[in-house]
Amino acid sequence: MTTDLDLAPPPVPLGGGRTAVPIDVSAVTALLRFDGASRTATGTATLRFATGPAAGCPVLDLRQPVTGVRLDGAPLPLDALVRRDLGGGAGAEVLVLNRALPAGTAHTLRLDYTVGLPQAPAGGSHPPALTWSAGPRLTLSFGFTDLAPGRYLESWVPANLIWDRYAIDLELVVTGTPVEHRVVTNGAVTAAGPNHWRVAFPPRSSALSPMVEVRAADTLTSATTTVALPTGGAPVTVEALALRSDTTVDPAAAAADVAGWLAENAASIGRYVHGGRFTAFLIRGGMEYDGACTASRGSLRHEVFHSWWGRGVTPAAQADGWWDEGWNVYHDRGGSEVRPFDFAEPPVTLSPHDPFTRATPIAAYSTGAAAVRRGSGARLARGAHRVDG
Repeated sequence: MTTDLDLAPPPVPLGGGRTAVPIDVSAVTALLRFDGASRTATGTATLRFATGPAAGCPVLDLRQPVTGVRLDGAPLPLDALVRRDLGGGAGAEVLVLNRALPAGTAHTLRLDYTVGLPQAPAGGSHPPALTWSAGPRLTLSFGFTDLAPGRYLESWVPANLIWDRYAIDLELVVTGTPVEHRVVTNGAVTAAGPNHWRVAFPPRSSALSPMVEVRAADTLTSATTTVALPTGGAPVTVEALALRSDTTVDPAAAAADVAGWLAENAASIGRYVHGGRFTAFLIRGGMEYDGACTASRGSLRHEVFHSWWGRGVTPAAQADGWWDEGWNVYHDRGGSEVRPFDFAEPPVTLSPHDPFTRATPIAAYSTGAAAVRRGSGARLARGAHRVDG
């Protein structure tokens, strides 16, 4: 059996003769149902995975309350999933399936769960949201952030850590409301009925790839444009969206700016690897996804640049996530200044080199950018990121 565990963390002894082991996830499928009548939500998800060369207890994560567990179709008690700190510290704990599986074997793990705000540390400028307003109208935001652990896909759907790549298929259903809703996403959307969508993400995806927002359609405004990139290929369609209530945002102007930056980046860096789309949701703060972002007007250029650095070339592990932020901030400031290192300055930890680190330090935006500015950007990048696409 072929597995891709090149970037996986090492096995970790749990005591009692058991070992937590990384797994290679090949696909995640999930159904999320949101009911406006009861203001409740539920999830059912299946991970298809294989163990590697070491036998042991699989490592994964989900930040929602689990109500059912099935391994290879057989029910397990809820305490078969235990939360453990494998070295990342408070908030970075993972789920360990407390069943030792043989090396080199394929399995499915199905989890049923209730859905609410993620049980994960706060952080980020556009936090997760699951609220209802009159109509009823759903506001759902996956609200990823690099700055707090457990705040990627695992906030809503069981997932592996960010070193792994796998296909992700989401089915989203909104019931108990006559109001038309819309999914704002970088995935491929197929309408399956009123307020019912299937959203597919390719096998190159990881836990930090999917942007997912669900809003009442009458709360959104949008504009689209297309751009032919100098690296060739099909034109890229850019869609910029904003809340209709936010009259300070001009989606057409934002879409035009994004198109220009895509062409500029392709000319100076290379091929855009995210297909024929870029989706920008102009709302607040800034967070990058694969060929997409949530952003304020001021952070938009930075987030577009991430589709090359951070979500094109991606962190090999969370401990490496500081580099693309430092590099991108350096680019934001002109990308030309070089200064020598001052070795009299006190040290700052940008990468703790713990494989279970799960947050990018805020110093990445300041000290990280300074480290790049001081002429070591290429050396710092070596081995820290992977190229996809």
